[in-house]
Amino acid sequence: MQYCAKIKDLSVSFHGRKAISNISTELPSCGITVLLGRSGSGKTTFLRSLNRLNEIIEGYEGSGNVNLFLGGRSRDIYSDDAPEPTELRRRVGMVFQTPNPLPMSIRRNIILPLSLIPGSKKTENEERMESVLKTTGLWDEVKDRLDTPAGRLSGGQQQRLCLARILALEPEILLLDEPTASLDRRASEVIEKHLLSLKNKYCIVMISHSVRQALKLGSHFIFLRGGNIVASFSKGELPEGKEAENLFNDLL
Repeated sequence: MQYCAKIKDLSVSFHGRKAISNISTELPSCGITVLLGRSGSGKTTFLRSLNRLNEIIEGYEGSGNVNLFLGGRSRDIYSDDAPEPTELRRRVGMVFQTPNPLPMSIRRNIILPLSLIPGSKKTENEERMESVLKTTGLWDEVKDRLDTPAGRLSGGQQQRLCLARILALEPEILLLDEPTASLDRRASEVIEKHLLSLKNKYCIVMISHSVRQALKLGSHFIFLRGGNIVASFSKGELPEGKEAENLFNDLL
């Protein structure tokens, strides 16, 4: 199996209080790895460790190694050889729990980040915008109102726009922090459908509190408790049907 990330002895504290402690694991390069655990178990801290977002939080201290397979080679993102944080976060894109569209038009939400890339061309950016809006199932819904404010979209549409904005930057790894938590069931199912369509193209790491969603989307599962990994297995190692749900509930 190929891996997009190899983590060794990763620990993170805030103001001296441990959030995760001595985590070592590997993340498959294709499919969806689902992080599960109760609130406060360290899931979001672990996710943020993969693109160095923890560093912007006051009181942060960290140690350990996070090797990501980026640009055709493995790189420790905390070493002197690591990409700059801004470049790293472009290549390891993150979608947050609550949709956060930019306060501008639907079009500008995609085009503005692209225009900041050196050498970007307007025609190519427009083509890429259309492509990612189609990938997330938004194109037919918004193609006639691209210049209207993104804030007028429904919650589910806003979250798909945020996903499209990340995909437009052509990341190599996708991080998703409970991307359907603030959505209704119908909108959640639309997001889930599009995540399944992306799982063979990207290394996807997502947090979920839903056993149903985890079993539906996941190909690899990591359970955290008290900042430590307490279980880790692939979908092929799971029992069938209700037994898998019972196993997950026992571990949560």
